Amino acid sequence: MDEQFLNDDTLLNDPTFIKAKDRALYILGYKSYTEREMRNKLREQQYSAEIIDAVIAVLKHYAFIDDNAYAQKFAEDRKTAKHFGNRRIQYELIQKGVSAQIVDEVLNNLSEEHDELDDAVYLLRKKYPAIDSEKEKARAVGYLQRRGFSWNIIKETFRMADDE
Repeated sequence: MDEQFLNDDTLLNDPTFIKAKDRALYILGYKSYTEREMRNKLREQQYSAEIIDAVIAVLKHYAFIDDNAYAQKFAEDRKTAKHFGNRRIQYELIQKGVSAQIVDEVLNNLSEEHDELDDAVYLLRKKYPAIDSEKEKARAVGYLQRRGFSWNIIKETFRMADDE
């Protein structure tokens, strides 16, 4: 399907296509986008579905849009900078239109490099250095859940904190 657009000289020389392609490249100058996000941006500009498909094909052909690379970088950034858990990263990537297969692949690679338990312990110690009451413990659990950690990771985090 992508090659169809790349070989269609009438479409590639169409002023609307050129304007849409230029707009997409301008948008990509600020930050990376997933394919779905770029489709939505172009749809907001009132371009036809055929023009959008052609622009996306060209962007993918020249690797300006690559959901796999985007997901890898996004997950790495969220894990190292914000210490998010896998669930939160998975949710955000799916919201951005990355396929579930790519998300699973990226999270598996990320799990090999980063220990989710270490991130949870780090966040717990940073936000709640000393937990004195059940109310404070409940707040800490909620905090870790919002950061995307599973219940098993949270339980293990508190077990490790209690041992120290």
